[in-house]
Amino acid sequence: MVTAQEYVNQYRGARRETSLDAAVEDGAQFVASERESALADPRVEPAVAAELAALNPEERFLLAAYYLDHRTLAEIAKLQGVHESTISRKLERITKGTRKRVRKRLLQSGMTARQADEVMEDVDVRDLKVAARETLQQNPSNSAFYPEKGEPQG
Repeated sequence: MVTAQEYVNQYRGARRETSLDAAVEDGAQFVASERESALADPRVEPAVAAELAALNPEERFLLAAYYLDHRTLAEIAKLQGVHESTISRKLERITKGTRKRVRKRLLQSGMTARQADEVMEDVDVRDLKVAARETLQQNPSNSAFYPEKGEPQG
């Protein structure tokens, strides 16, 4: 009885599986994704790039550390000397503010509010051709430290 039940269990588990040969014959391995690779509107990338460039150095650091360097909130908080919930709130405020300012730029570029909202919902940040790493890196000329002795000021 136990052997018969085990056979039934294996049969039920395996009947949903298909062999690789059957999948190739059905063309299943060649199914393309439905995701569009091109953006619907060319005004999105310049708006995002301009807003990333307009961020202050602390905001750039937080975004780069969290999203590009994949640091944890605790690591960033330790670097900043604050609690990790403070970093979480700052990141949330930065991302929401950036989204609002990108939307505002889209409206200024001639989009209606509805179009801007649709574009903001449909856009996948991975499809944007914005040099985020270069934009978010700290600019040495925009340093928060005093210049070394002998360095030109200006």
